[in-house]
Amino acid sequence: MNLRNLRRALPLTALSTLLSLSFSTAHAAETPRSTAAVLADAMKASGGDAWSRIRTLHTRARVEASGLSGRGESWDEVTTGRHADTWKVGPATGGSGFDGTVSWQVDPSGQVTRARDGESHRGALTQAYLRSFSYWFPERRVGKLEALGARDAQGRRFEVVRAEPENGHSIELWFDATSHLLDRIIEGQGRGTQTTLLSDYREVQGLKFPFSQRVTTGEAKFDTVLAVESIEVDGPFEVAHLAPPAERADDWTLAEGRSETTVPFELANDHLYLEVDLDGHGALPFLFDTGGVNVVTPEAARRLGLTIQGALEGQGVGEKSEEVALAQVGSVRVGDLTLRDQLFFVFPLAEIDQIEGRPIAGLIGFEVAKRLPVRIDYAGRKITFFAPREFKAPADAFAIPIAFDERTPRVEGKVDGLAGWFSIDTGSRSALDLTSPFVAKNDLLAKYRTTAEITTGWGVGGAAKSRVARIAKLELGGLEIPQVVTGFSTQTKGAMANPNLAGNVGGGVLKRFTVTLDYRNEKIYLDPNATFPYPDGFDRSGMWLRKVEDGFRIDDLVPDGPAKQAGLTIGDVIAQIDGKPATEISLSDFRRRLKTDAVGTKLALSVVREGPSRDVEIVLRELVP
Repeated sequence: MNLRNLRRALPLTALSTLLSLSFSTAHAAETPRSTAAVLADAMKASGGDAWSRIRTLHTRARVEASGLSGRGESWDEVTTGRHADTWKVGPATGGSGFDGTVSWQVDPSGQVTRARDGESHRGALTQAYLRSFSYWFPERRVGKLEALGARDAQGRRFEVVRAEPENGHSIELWFDATSHLLDRIIEGQGRGTQTTLLSDYREVQGLKFPFSQRVTTGEAKFDTVLAVESIEVDGPFEVAHLAPPAERADDWTLAEGRSETTVPFELANDHLYLEVDLDGHGALPFLFDTGGVNVVTPEAARRLGLTIQGALEGQGVGEKSEEVALAQVGSVRVGDLTLRDQLFFVFPLAEIDQIEGRPIAGLIGFEVAKRLPVRIDYAGRKITFFAPREFKAPADAFAIPIAFDERTPRVEGKVDGLAGWFSIDTGSRSALDLTSPFVAKNDLLAKYRTTAEITTGWGVGGAAKSRVARIAKLELGGLEIPQVVTGFSTQTKGAMANPNLAGNVGGGVLKRFTVTLDYRNEKIYLDPNATFPYPDGFDRSGMWLRKVEDGFRIDDLVPDGPAKQAGLTIGDVIAQIDGKPATEISLSDFRRRLKTDAVGTKLALSVVREGPSRDVEIVLRELVP
């Protein structure tokens, strides 16, 4: 399971495209015209040479997003593409920007992350190209342009130009053939496509700007709508406007001035479960996810009396979008650590409850780790949070630099010599998952003997599908981890279809270490524990299970795996295991047996689907040698 990509649940980046799309087109022709002709006419129709004389823009807009409303503000240095956006919508605030070298983002809890690479940075470079009008002034920022000719859509004719900003996203600019104005921009992103629809053009100091925009990923209920209130050209402007706001650092305390607090956790399905108290209502079971936002289930939110607002879009490891709301929590307590005034995403985890086989009230991770260094002692089943001023880096651990892509910590690494960026993810039960673009780019399915496509994970958006094999070596910094069970993703959408990421390192690897997260200094420390010499195994039954009322239901089967060969089918419910009711066995314990019981072990199962139960015996065997 991986919930970290709920960070995309607030799609308010529309403000960052506000000024980059403010030009018109010439008349569309029946035969394709050259890129130069299309862009020259566009510049002439929307202000001509006046575009070359402007230096700065300052924009204010109203924002409507998924039942929430608010305002946003943009500052642009047009000659360079440096920019900054801030917004407040409903209970959430945030921002993003680009200083010419580094991009930055402010999350709703007031924490700032900076990036020089990754998906969010590519988006910032795309905005820098557009906001500097480099399609007209190529000396400002490098990019490639290509006329794609005429297109018809919704009974209208368009001329389309593709732009490829250096290290940015590919974009298509669609010009209406009748009005000669830019009607839409289509941007290909790592996890999907975003379309911005433009209208209500108005003139400001002889230049034409779209005063209305609608940003969509294809589901109308999640659209973001902006209505411009004012645009100021070459007004008062300070470089300080382009800097991120000061990071919030006054919203946490350790009881009685302590320098640290240590709490126990339970390791189940290679996930970390710890007790969290919201607003003084008592301990609830939460997952700790290194890149995950604050999440609370609707059931827990109602029980706690939280006010729920909005219906936003969330995406994760699965291919579907999910509906997410927001709630403000007054206090979050973990051991002797208390965080105040925290924004939580409200998300139903009932299906994930079934996959995990246990109740989950929510998720914490990034917001805590960004404020305080965290040490996860997998062997000792305890997690420690340190006051930053008192924290000392572990002396004998491997120190590995990390970089952030939005909230996700990533490290540079290699898989059998192939280099790439790998996210560090305690919210994943897998040892290692490789993204589908990385698999395709390196033709890995032809190089490894993998299983058939099977379900290997579950999270926001549903099931994650992969083929599985064992790689010889994973390298993270100067650390070598041999014989790692690896999923070769087949996803076409979601987190595992990100072309800017090689893979995701999960609990199956991390549990072999004491892991220290120092987000403030952008370091992770890995100290091998006693389990390091023992590689992670893989399920030897060939079943993907979930907990239901009467036992464990089979959701997926490995073709020709032991369970399939024994006659089990998808939809069967395992009611008894070796004579014991499945309802008296935890799903995580049963999964552990299926991974660690010796090859040749026989399991006597009583199975129900429709009608009377039947007895089945499966014999465990190695599916990933």
